[in-house]
Amino acid sequence: MYHLILLFILLQLAIFARFLIYGLFSVTAFASTFLFLTAALFIWLFSKKLIHKEQNYKPNNITSWSYYERQTTILSKKPLFKGDLKLGYIRRYFEKKWQHIVSDILGSNWYLALEVQINEENYLIRWNSKNRLLIQEHWTIYKNGMEIGRAHTLNTMKNTVKLKEVIEFTIEGKTFTTSAASMSSAITLQDKQSTLGTMKRNHIISNVHLLDAQEDCSEYLVALITHAYYFKRK
Repeated sequence: MYHLILLFILLQLAIFARFLIYGLFSVTAFASTFLFLTAALFIWLFSKKLIHKEQNYKPNNITSWSYYERQTTILSKKPLFKGDLKLGYIRRYFEKKWQHIVSDILGSNWYLALEVQINEENYLIRWNSKNRLLIQEHWTIYKNGMEIGRAHTLNTMKNTVKLKEVIEFTIEGKTFTTSAASMSSAITLQDKQSTLGTMKRNHIISNVHLLDAQEDCSEYLVALITHAYYFKRK
């Protein structure tokens, strides 16, 4: 939405500059720029309707954790369910308004910060801009205001060639990774010994996301959600 508004502003400036320099003004070109504003307004109104559907999501014959996501334009809370019980929510957030605008222009995974509430426990996954190394992204993870771990992408040449997405997490002394094929919606959480959890869509075109984790560990769910928001929403 914001990229359409930016295009409108840039075209308006170009038309104004052309008039000042060459004395030429096109009414058709000036009027056509408002199509970008109209499209941005349509996206906003349509997203508002989709938020209503997200907030009224009820799992249908689902026993695992799940959430329903239809829009990413407006930063709304996505209810998080375990079976039929609503036990939390997921919300993307930005500390500054300009960060939201730039993210919309550059891509949905720029400045990824999340708030996840699970069983009254509040998790914040904060983007760490001061600890970036080349193409790697870093996050600090907090639980109820206390730092409990960190995470970073493993965008290596080997993973790139294999079209493999990987994030490494270290939370409360435990190290594990989330991984997925770039062309697949399925995500696997594992340590060196075994698989700890999975995440996937309910079916290939579904907007319902299903999560399973060993021991019902909240930190495992947070890791899977972080991977999905960073890699699967481009």
